[in-house]
Amino acid sequence: MILILILKSLSPRRFEVSPVCADLQGQILKCYQEHSGKTLLCSTIASRYLQCVNQAKQNKLRTGG
Repeated sequence: MILILILKSLSPRRFEVSPVCADLQGQILKCYQEHSGKTLLCSTIASRYLQCVNQAKQNKLRTGG
């Protein structure tokens, strides 16, 4: 019992996880499903998705998140 309490106190949730670019992620997954074998047709959406993810990373680095 004491061990469980100690373990719970040692493992608090340290990070908040929130999805980024979810709308673009959904669009790109749908595009890949609709154009199986022709992923180049999704390159514009993929590029926008990567830009969004990179921007989110930069924002996290700036805010110390």
